[in-house]
Amino acid sequence: MNKTSLHQQLSALLQGTARGDDQAFQKLYELVNQRVYFYLYRILGCKETAEDVLVETFTVVWQSAGSFAGKSAVTTWIFGIARNLALNEMRRWKSHDQLDNHPDLAGVSRQEMEQTDRARVVGLALAEISPRHKEVLDLVFFHEMTYPEISELIEIPVGTVKTRIFHAKAALRQALAEMKVKRDDL
Repeated sequence: MNKTSLHQQLSALLQGTARGDDQAFQKLYELVNQRVYFYLYRILGCKETAEDVLVETFTVVWQSAGSFAGKSAVTTWIFGIARNLALNEMRRWKSHDQLDNHPDLAGVSRQEMEQTDRARVVGLALAEISPRHKEVLDLVFFHEMTYPEISELIEIPVGTVKTRIFHAKAALRQALAEMKVKRDDL
């Protein structure tokens, strides 16, 4: 399915959701939930919290579908909801000093462990760059959002998105170099 037809399908499903169509909502959820979950997991770093915020996100989608103005892609709107809820959750962590969430690695295969190790190294490098830079890298590379979609989601000009991505890549390369990690190691 090409991107245009997917956007049209998602828009139709959101309209159905706004009319209270449970099946349209279920289909919308099936098409989008994994991308939203992985986005939340990368932001929050905790499986359980990402799952909780995912549920909150789609609760808001269900309740607010009628308010979608169509000025952006449906996915951009949903990611915006998820982002705001994740930021709220992180604020709660800071106010309660609950920042020590760690993923559970019990029962992981060797291949999964190697992938996890690579992800850990990249994660450590990402931890060294600013949250603004980390966010744009995540949106462009993991969620394949366009610059205009990112611009709308985080409410900055497209030129600023491009600049942040440029500087984020440079900062990530620098952080990996300081960790003495070569591209071939990843």
